[in-house]
Amino acid sequence: MAFGAAVSPTLFVAVLVLLTSSDRPRSRSVAFIVGAAAPLVLIAALGMSVFRHAASGHPQISPVVDLTFGVVLLLLGTHTLRRPATREHKSSHSRPAGPVASAVLGAVLMVTNFSSLALFVPAVKEVAVATSLGTTDRVLVLTVTVVVSLLAVLVPLLVFTLAPGKAAALLGPPLAWTRAHARATGVAVCFIFGAYLCIKAAIRM
Repeated sequence: MAFGAAVSPTLFVAVLVLLTSSDRPRSRSVAFIVGAAAPLVLIAALGMSVFRHAASGHPQISPVVDLTFGVVLLLLGTHTLRRPATREHKSSHSRPAGPVASAVLGAVLMVTNFSSLALFVPAVKEVAVATSLGTTDRVLVLTVTVVVSLLAVLVPLLVFTLAPGKAAALLGPPLAWTRAHARATGVAVCFIFGAYLCIKAAIRM
């Protein structure tokens, strides 16, 4: 599910825009990623506490959570599919002025990235209710989950770091493709993982 959460066209486009700009691309992109990671870390910390306590008294909490977020994803996919396609336009916050603004943008885009969060929360729940994991193991698995969920922004930064002189040439085509297929990608993620969560919940109930 963390890999599904990583499929975020909005965050991917935003970090590519930052990396292909000429104004402090590295520092602003790092700040953007830190901002995007902050809500995930907060959700992971709160989710661990809430789900562990809930699971101890209500064993059926796990499939209920899966079913809830599965339905949310299916509804989100349906809404996106039925909504008329709109032409993308550049806004004034596409390239924030500095690292602080970039961090704020990253946090805002992650908080409003409902499809990714709807997959991230069940992933956190799985870690929280796993009886075979100790505290250290839970922290390690949650850290990996957060990192995997941020692959859409971490991979472009890695490419930029390894080949800064070729960043525009390497990242330009993925940026154009993602902008052209963002809606279809988002709908596919919602339906595929929404159905998966619903089926998983039905089997466990």
